[in-house]
Amino acid sequence: MKKTRSVQKVFRTKLFEYDQYWNVNYTEVSSENIETDYKTIIKARSFDLAKINLIKRLLEDDQGASIKAVQGYMFHGNYKYHENKKLELKQWDQIKKASFPNENNILFKIEIPRPEGYSNRFNKTNFDHLKNIYT
Repeated sequence: MKKTRSVQKVFRTKLFEYDQYWNVNYTEVSSENIETDYKTIIKARSFDLAKINLIKRLLEDDQGASIKAVQGYMFHGNYKYHENKKLELKQWDQIKKASFPNENNILFKIEIPRPEGYSNRFNKTNFDHLKNIYT
């Protein structure tokens, strides 16, 4: 049986005729080399354009800033969040209002706290294990 491709994988490779709303998770590295994890909503015709818009906006605030570990998910009619709940009209309106770019050029970003001991937002680094490897 053929394995089905993720609908999000298909969306991330497609250029749409009109803007879509992208749920973007990323790690921002400031010019002082401080890493902070964020979540934001970007409005763009493709995921690649959403990343470009995000980088441009971040550089307006901090010329030395960069992003890494970018993940994006397009909001769509069958999009499900917490415990398989679908988005309601009120939530769609909130997504529209919070998306960047907007009238005031404000990037609304939610900081995602990194669990203690994690070296990135995905996993822990076992420093004791690393010491054993390099000795």
